[in-house]
Amino acid sequence: MEAQNIIKVTKNHIDMILEVFSQPREARGKYSLIEEYRLFALKEKTIYHTLNMLKVQGTIFHGNCWCPVDTAEQVKNTIHELMKKKPDIAGCEFVQVKDYPKKPPTRFRTNEFTMPFQEIVNTYGTPRYREINPGLFTIATFPFLFGVMFGDMGHGALLLLAGLYVIFKKDQLKKEGGIWGGLIPVRYLLALMGFFAFYCGFLYNDFMSISFNLFGTCYHPVEGENTLMKDYSCNYPFGIDPSWYGTTNELTFLNSFKMKLSIVLGVVHMIFGNDSTA
Repeated sequence: MEAQNIIKVTKNHIDMILEVFSQPREARGKYSLIEEYRLFALKEKTIYHTLNMLKVQGTIFHGNCWCPVDTAEQVKNTIHELMKKKPDIAGCEFVQVKDYPKKPPTRFRTNEFTMPFQEIVNTYGTPRYREINPGLFTIATFPFLFGVMFGDMGHGALLLLAGLYVIFKKDQLKKEGGIWGGLIPVRYLLALMGFFAFYCGFLYNDFMSISFNLFGTCYHPVEGENTLMKDYSCNYPFGIDPSWYGTTNELTFLNSFKMKLSIVLGVVHMIFGNDSTA
């Protein structure tokens, strides 16, 4: 009985301590107390990690860093403003070194539109300094190849509408957060993927596995026979003839068409890649 009372008191004490840690330090605080401790420890760890990369000469710390030439003045002004706002902090000096022996790292300027495409390229490898950046071409090739694989007017339209919704409701979704808020950085990528999926679905004449007879067919029935004859003087304005859908050789024809299309696109990309790295 006494042991059970001790366990009960211990659990109540632990719950009380956890309740204190779960509450913010101030009445209007945004973070819990334990989250503040975690951020404080992370900040201290980052500071000491940075200090360990510096060389000490007396009371002065020396360190090298890469800085874009066009932002050098901004860095100097920031340091100057920091010294004026917090005079109790030891001052520092920013000195530019020309003809540094080591090769500089790669830096690409990105914005809200180009950022997700550059991240896709960086996952495979960051281009070397002064090398052609594939991120520029990925803006067109990546969503287009997605559309080739995911060609469907229905699904593409849904994806396009989702991307446009996040684009036009960005400020509202940023305040609300949630799943939609997490899609804000890739909103333009989603919209382009949806557009090309819709386009290729239109090319495949595929809407939720249903074909549309928008421009008519070039195959006409033969009198007295259960067959269709193609009119070779007929031209398709766009897409695949709807007569192919529902036939016994539908999969054979469509798979052959998509395979040949993929080979053509693959060869073009290989040639383009070789020219870019030459």
